Amino acid sequence: QMIESHPDKPNGYIQSVPYLLAENRGSEAVSLLEDGYKKVNENDRMLELLVTLHVSQKNFDAAINKIQSAIRDNGETAELHMLLARVQLESNNISDAKTSLIKARDIKPDWNSPYLALANIYISKKKNQKAIDVLRSEERRVGKECRSRCSPYH
Repeated sequence: QMIESHPDKPNGYIQSVPYLLAENRGSEAVSLLEDGYKKVNENDRMLELLVTLHVSQKNFDAAINKIQSAIRDNGETAELHMLLARVQLESNNISDAKTSLIKARDIKPDWNSPYLALANIYISKKKNQKAIDVLRSEERRVGKECRSRCSPYH
């Protein structure tokens, strides 16, 4: 009903998904979100839910294509690259995931999520020194930021 009365608002689409999934109607949930995503002017919450549904159905190509389309249409954001990295990790595409995380870090260097995700990849691959290096680069960035903000001399 919410979709019929407010087709340009994301809540009706988002709230319909659990009901469809509970009835084993996953493909309908995907179709509904695809349709809603276009009508709601590409809402970020809907994109993330749509990508999550594709990943849960092991439809990694559809998820990656949807994110790459959002990047093309809306510009590169750290959040989109983090979402892309999450899908790439789920599909075991570690190399591309690292590239996406580095892009997210470069776009938004004050956000710690890309650093932590990169470190987790290195730890999982038993590359502990690389993980330490990534975390230390984050620590230096945060420490420098804190020192400059907290110092009575700046």
